[in-house]
Amino acid sequence: MSERPTVSSAEIERVFREEHARAVAVLVRRFGDIDLAEEAVQDAFAAALRRWPDDGLPPRPAGWIITTARNRAVDR
Repeated sequence: MSERPTVSSAEIERVFREEHARAVAVLVRRFGDIDLAEEAVQDAFAAALRRWPDDGLPPRPAGWIITTARNRAVDR
């Protein structure tokens, strides 16, 4: 049985610093609402904090964040 890789909060913080602005920009272009985009991206990073430490870093963290944020924005 193989162990899942763990992700530290420092790694998630790095992804946040590197990808937050781009993720917000992508959602603003998609939805035309900066408040909605910022809230959805924050929700996505909160979900990452809950999931990634146990599940491991996804192959494309920025894509995971943008997809999750887009889904959250659509749900609203």
